[in-house]
Amino acid sequence: MSVAEATLATSVALSDTRASFPELIEAATALKAHIADLLPAAETQVDGLWRGGLEWGSRRARLDIVRRHAADDVPSAPLSAQVHVALLRRDCVWLLEHYGAALTGAAS
Repeated sequence: MSVAEATLATSVALSDTRASFPELIEAATALKAHIADLLPAAETQVDGLWRGGLEWGSRRARLDIVRRHAADDVPSAPLSAQVHVALLRRDCVWLLEHYGAALTGAAS
């Protein structure tokens, strides 16, 4: 299991329990780190697509959303913090599914 997969598993476990705010902050920080690692490879691949094409537009918009989520602070309200961690987890999963192979290929 990779570090990213372990972080995702931890964040799923936190969503199934009443996690403390420090646990949510820790999960959000770890997810943001993984997103920061994956974004450059994703952006490079999207930049290689034909600008103006449907795929380029939808992927560019999704990457912009991911970047915005990663830039947001964790809300102080418990439910909002859990939702934020869930959004970061979803973004991380999406990046791994679409661009994880590019990161793995670049590392080898």
